[in-house]
Amino acid sequence: MTEHLNELLALAFTGTVALEFTPVIKINPLSYLLKWVGNKINCELKADIRELSSHLEVVNQKVDNNEIDRLRYEILDFGNSLKNGRRHFDDEYKHIFAIHEKYKRILAEREMENGVTDVEYKYITDRYYEDIKTKNFL
Repeated sequence: MTEHLNELLALAFTGTVALEFTPVIKINPLSYLLKWVGNKINCELKADIRELSSHLEVVNQKVDNNEIDRLRYEILDFGNSLKNGRRHFDDEYKHIFAIHEKYKRILAEREMENGVTDVEYKYITDRYYEDIKTKNFL
């Protein structure tokens, strides 16, 4: 009986493979079977990947929020130091200009609005142009 069962299974497998590679017949039982088995095996893995992706997005948002806070603080601190009479090098102004561009880019990517640094940045640019005219850099 076992011999007949083995022969029957071998014949069924051979027939399945023959159907799979026959160009006239559009039935592909081996492909369907392997796809089904693959989906069952990878189901848990796909769920884990989706979960990791959502956690990664949360982490990215936290990193961006921290970077926004850091950049905002640096811009405001620079403006405050100008108001307190501290003089700066030309490169320090240029650094703040670059920081401000990065700040605006991150806000735009996150579809957020800037309501905090606009006035301070205007003061910084005005002082920069004034310092250029009077050559008041360190």
